[in-house]
Amino acid sequence: MHTRTLIAILTLLALALWLPACDTETAAEAVADAAADAVADAATDAADAADAAVDAAAAEVPKALGAELADGTALTPVADLLAKPDDFVGKVVRVQGKAVHRCGSGCSLTIADGESKLLVRADKEKFEFPAGWKDQALVIEGTFALDPGCGGHHEEHGEKHEAKDGEGPHKGEHQVHAEKHGDHGDGAEKTYNIMVSGAMLAG
Repeated sequence: MHTRTLIAILTLLALALWLPACDTETAAEAVADAAADAVADAATDAADAADAAVDAAAAEVPKALGAELADGTALTPVADLLAKPDDFVGKVVRVQGKAVHRCGSGCSLTIADGESKLLVRADKEKFEFPAGWKDQALVIEGTFALDPGCGGHHEEHGEKHEAKDGEGPHKGEHQVHAEKHGDHGDGAEKTYNIMVSGAMLAG
């Protein structure tokens, strides 16, 4: 409530106590009007503060990170990458999906493209994925590669490991939540990721 409005209400209340009985009704109406104005002012202030908070949060979330993405590059469905990974390993690919998981330090995201999910890793010397990108649709570009963290902790097994960043137990930070791709030489499943060179919010 604005200070000036509060002062006005208190002043009118004081006057109402001193005015003759015939003027009491008029004073009461004035007080009611002032109170209504105060409520309206408070509602406006709250709405303005909420809008400012939203604008500030949006301004803090970068729309793009890393290398600028050139126009015209075709998107590759994540399902295609996982269906024939050997055809894409070592190649630069561009995908689009929703960030359904973010590691606490921002070093990686898991993106979902339809039913297919893939881990994407940031070059932490250049950038980290901001918390505001969680649950956002993203366009990701980088090199498709065998994930160095493969070998256990798979979401489909329901296994958990302790987060390094203090977020508590979470699943599959170092793996692709996707189909199995056979033996990795030591009995582990092959998993893949994208080593991200550039990324941006979709749309």
